[in-house]
Amino acid sequence: MKIDVWSDYACPFCQIGEIRLREAIKELGLEDQTEIIPRAFEINPDAPISTDVNGLATIARRYRLPEASVREQFERIAEMGLADGIVLNQIDTKHTNPFDARRLMKLGLSTGDKNLIEKLNNALFEAFFVDNLNLADKDVLLERGMKAGLKKEDIMDVLSSDKFGAETRADEYEDVRERGVSGVPYFIFENGATASGALEKEEFKNILLNVARDPGGSSGSRCGRDGCEI
Repeated sequence: MKIDVWSDYACPFCQIGEIRLREAIKELGLEDQTEIIPRAFEINPDAPISTDVNGLATIARRYRLPEASVREQFERIAEMGLADGIVLNQIDTKHTNPFDARRLMKLGLSTGDKNLIEKLNNALFEAFFVDNLNLADKDVLLERGMKAGLKKEDIMDVLSSDKFGAETRADEYEDVRERGVSGVPYFIFENGATASGALEKEEFKNILLNVARDPGGSSGSRCGRDGCEI
């Protein structure tokens, strides 16, 4: 069973949702029968390549919100993450352009190695939310890619070219427009069943168990270009 997952590495609900999905798959004993395919979605396609502004100020400015309100939202989301064993340090995140990180993920997908793909996906989320690194920095991407098991020369080949650029744009625009995806995480199961947002683990289990008959579109907490919804 293939499961396409649209996400952005700057979206906390994307990591929460993917972890819950993987836990549901594991508890149902479906690991050998499922393939999760990370797909690209940019919440802020105009994000800079580098920034000195922390995540708290970035989100407050972008959505014109008081920093106190953003901090409270961050705290609530952090609590959600901890409940699933995820660390989300959003205050000092660096909101830069994730396009090269997504091209790196396309390189990972090209290997067909499920274990490597999962490691790379986790490593990029960790770089953003735990280590608060710049995911537009090629040195960061090289280190994270090698950590996940990619070869240095393959990574450098991608980062020094526009390789996988067209495939990444196809995820972000063509498929998103066709399917009307406005927020992430967004899940499409092989039979066409869909889910939007960080559903609870039990909700994912129900979808997986009933994937032969479309259960309809479920929804939970997610992030879009107009902000995050809890």
